[in-house]
Amino acid sequence: FECFISSHSHFEGRYCFPIRDIRGKIVAFNNRAQSPTQVPKYLFEPAGAVLPLYPARPYPIKGRVILVEGIYDVINLWDKGLRNTVCCFGTNNYNETKLSMLRVQGAEFVEIFFDGDDAGQQAAEKLASECEKVGLATRNISLKNTDLLYNYFL
Repeated sequence: FECFISSHSHFEGRYCFPIRDIRGKIVAFNNRAQSPTQVPKYLFEPAGAVLPLYPARPYPIKGRVILVEGIYDVINLWDKGLRNTVCCFGTNNYNETKLSMLRVQGAEFVEIFFDGDDAGQQAAEKLASECEKVGLATRNISLKNTDLLYNYFL
């Protein structure tokens, strides 16, 4: 994973992650606040960029990928050895095309691992339905009332 701390005034004090498409071309930057009080927590540049799943080239293990909400969730799980993890940059940033790309890249099964709050679990149900439309089997991994990154894996 590539990351740097921005010195650009608009993104000062943020960790910047280049987001690459399947060809390796940088299509956006995900800029995350270093401080928990800095608002907004995430800034994407350019605004309105079409974000691929991240990383754009997943590594399915036995046909399975783990789909999480954010880039820090991916990094955290990769650090734990789960190299088949990808994120969708939020609970609504996926579509049939992105999910179909998982199939093309060898995924047959998606483990949905969103936050355990109501919003995360409702989004997981919606995602499961969309996955099934493109022929991906799913399973929801739910840790009730838990933020994946901060409360479970750190």
